[in-house]
Amino acid sequence: METYEYSWSEQFYYFSLFRALHGPDAAPNKDDESPIDDETYYTQSDLATWIREQNNCRKMFLDGKASDITPNQIKVLDQASFPWVRDSSERWDGHFRELMVFKEEHGHCNVPRKAGKLGIWVKNQRAAYHKLYDLATGGGGGNNEGDEHDNNTNNNHPNNVKKTTAVITSDQIKLLADLGFQWKIRADHTVIWNNHFENLKAFQQKHGHCRVNTKEDNILGRWICEMRSRYKQRVKGEGRIRIDDAQIALLDGIGFEWQKWSGDPEEKKRKALESRKRENENKRLKRAEEKKIRMEERAIAVRKEEAERTARKRKEKEERAEAKKERRKEAIKKRKEGDFAMRDIERKLSGKRLKRNSGVDLELSLDEITDDIENKLVAENIPVVSDVVRMAAANTWT
Repeated sequence: METYEYSWSEQFYYFSLFRALHGPDAAPNKDDESPIDDETYYTQSDLATWIREQNNCRKMFLDGKASDITPNQIKVLDQASFPWVRDSSERWDGHFRELMVFKEEHGHCNVPRKAGKLGIWVKNQRAAYHKLYDLATGGGGGNNEGDEHDNNTNNNHPNNVKKTTAVITSDQIKLLADLGFQWKIRADHTVIWNNHFENLKAFQQKHGHCRVNTKEDNILGRWICEMRSRYKQRVKGEGRIRIDDAQIALLDGIGFEWQKWSGDPEEKKRKALESRKRENENKRLKRAEEKKIRMEERAIAVRKEEAERTARKRKEKEERAEAKKERRKEAIKKRKEGDFAMRDIERKLSGKRLKRNSGVDLELSLDEITDDIENKLVAENIPVVSDVVRMAAANTWT
């Protein structure tokens, strides 16, 4: 069976697809033969093999040997965060670039160890330097106080450097020195403190106070917080003395505030008044909104009640009309029944009117005639309607 050969572009596409499906740092499983997606036969195992091949080709390219990878392909893979297997010199260059970025942002190279891999790398560079030269102090410069960034700088002492396995070359030492790297961060303690003080003094001359906002100057703002903390520890007698009388006098001389500035009293009063006004206004707006809601709810309830009342009246009117209609039908029905009964009675009684017999007047009362008619109707199973019977009796009686 002939095996399909995927091109470099196709395999790079599958690499990008795999990262898009599984995350930017996902790595394929070399033992997984399942396809990357439902539309291809390209598996994770194929991708893992291709990644390993690209690493081998890149290594050969960097060593100046013939390779199947081009500089442009390496650049494309770099931009795609390809998982290169880097040697120690490449890793060193990567950390050095990170240190340059840190120096640009913070103004010094004293990366705290708690900052992660870069902090550990910086500590290892100092240890490798002292191990190489077996020196207790070293050259270099810096712009920040060391123990503000590394709380345990004894690890940089030559008595401890034998524990490290890190190595450093002369070229690397030169690169770090040119960047302003400090090989012993406690060496320029006074100089660094004075640099911060001069920066604060310039700020005071420009603004008339020493209240530096960390959002405006993060480094100087944090240094001021550190000075206040040290002064507080000294007053309480806690820990070792980290600020001396001369430094306190210098800071007092430019109007340094040892307590965090809480604001001008008049300004605080004005802000409090504005705050109360805003609060009262918010309450007023809230009450107005609640009143508006209540009025709307009341209007809705009134409209609903009116609609229900109108519907109820309409229903009552319809019921009355229907009852009237039924009563009329009933009256018409009774009238028709009366007419039929009367005609029937008159028919049955026709020719049976009471006559004078043998010249003797039979004087019959109306009630007697009525009773006689009713008895005849009952005998013949004819419904008795009192009014009709009485009318028929009256006609007979007359």
